[in-house]
Amino acid sequence: MNCYCGKAAIARVVQKEGENKGKQFFSCASTGRCDFFCWVGTKPPFSMQSTMNGASKKSFSPSLSSSTHLIKIYVHHIEAIPVRRVWFAPLCAYDGRLVKFFSNFPSRVRRYDDGSKLWTFDFIVHEDFTNNIKLLFKDWCTLEDLPRFLISGFRKYLDSKEEVPRDISLNLSGLMLDSILPFQIDGVKFVIQHGGRAMIADEMGCGKTIQSIALIQHYRECWPVLIMAPPNLLIQWKNEIVKYCCPDLFPEEEIAVIRKATDHLQGIVCLVPYSLVEKLVEKSRLR
Repeated sequence: MNCYCGKAAIARVVQKEGENKGKQFFSCASTGRCDFFCWVGTKPPFSMQSTMNGASKKSFSPSLSSSTHLIKIYVHHIEAIPVRRVWFAPLCAYDGRLVKFFSNFPSRVRRYDDGSKLWTFDFIVHEDFTNNIKLLFKDWCTLEDLPRFLISGFRKYLDSKEEVPRDISLNLSGLMLDSILPFQIDGVKFVIQHGGRAMIADEMGCGKTIQSIALIQHYRECWPVLIMAPPNLLIQWKNEIVKYCCPDLFPEEEIAVIRKATDHLQGIVCLVPYSLVEKLVEKSRLR
C-alpha cells in the first residue's frame, strides 16, 4: 500500500491508552510529509493512480474529502540580485493530493526544503497556482490568498525593468554623512540594492534608527514618509528625525505625531502607533 507521497506506507501499532490501543494502521514512512492514515484491513481513503514523480497534469484527478483544508498563501522571501524574484509558500497540511499537485510544477519554479518541510513557489506561477487550487480542490480546500494590493504590487515590481544599482551614491545631508558609521552605510546600501525592500536586523544599539533616517533622506523623491512604531517610541523617533533632517531638509512642523484616529495625516513625516494602523485603514485614511 502506498501513501499520498507515493511511497510504501508503514504498518504501525497504536500505543496510546484508549479503545484503539494495540490496533494496527498504515501511515506515511516519512513522518510529517503527508497525513495518510488507514486502519489495517480497511480500504485506503485515496487511490494513487501513479507515483508523485511520474504524475502528469492530465493524470491528476483529486478525490473528494469530507474534511476541509485551509491553504493560506504568504510571502516567503524576495530576491533582488542577480534578478528580481518573489517566492510564496502555501501554509497548510500537506495532504498527498496537494503534494502531487505541487510536484507537477517545473523544478525551476518550485522548491522543497527537507529541513523545514516547506514548499515554495516562484511568484510567476502564482496566478496559475491559485486558479488550479480553486478549480481542482474546490470541494475540500479553502484558499486564503495574499491581499490584492500586494499581488498587484509584486506584479509591478517584477515587471519593472529598472536595474538594481551596484555602485550607489547616497543622497544624504551633511550632518548625516558626518554621523553615520561605515558599517551603517553598508546597511543602507544593502537596502537600496534590494529596491528599498529589506529588513535591518542589527543588534540593539547598532544604529537601526539612523540607517532608517538615512534611507528616508536618500529616497526623498518618494516623500511623504509613514513610520509605524510603538506609542512610547514616537517622540524618540521625532527627536532623531529633527536631529538629522531639520531644518536643512524640512522644518520640524512637517513631522506629524498621530495619537488618535481623528488626527490629521499631514506633513512630510507621519509617525503612527501600531495600535491605530488598523483603524486608519478601516477609515480609508491609510492605503
